Amino acid sequence: MKEKCKRICTISSVILILYLIVPCITSAIAAVTGFKAGWNEAAAEGPTNEPFWLITLNLVLAIVSLANMIVPIVTAIRLLLGVRKSDSPFTEQNGKRIGTIGICFMLIEPLGFIYDIVCSGVWNIDNFVGLPFSAGLVMLCVSYIFRYGCELQQESDETI
Repeated sequence: MKEKCKRICTISSVILILYLIVPCITSAIAAVTGFKAGWNEAAAEGPTNEPFWLITLNLVLAIVSLANMIVPIVTAIRLLLGVRKSDSPFTEQNGKRIGTIGICFMLIEPLGFIYDIVCSGVWNIDNFVGLPFSAGLVMLCVSYIFRYGCELQQESDETI
């Protein structure tokens, strides 16, 4: 059973690494192309009417949203590699990693709301599905279950 778990973790981590690399490359190409097109358009039209704080806030929100997408994927890769290398998946570190993924999932929709308000000025509740938030809560609960499993594993190891 351990070998099967390690094999699945290896395959999953390779898939997640590809899932992280391919969109990053395509996003970087799109960002450079969009930046060049926007730069040329802005140079032709002159200064923009948007206030500097709004442009800065859009940039900060974009960076935070990007980080909120990358952090759970990288954490999941580290989790899978950690499970593959250790004897037991019930470690304190794995519990923390699952908790980090859960918190990032819980932040997806609030960040989307803030971004919608900043970009359009309208609060659109129709975009709220609640699924990422619910999944984040479940992941947070699973992280506490893993931490409890870690305590039980330590007690079991000390008993033997």
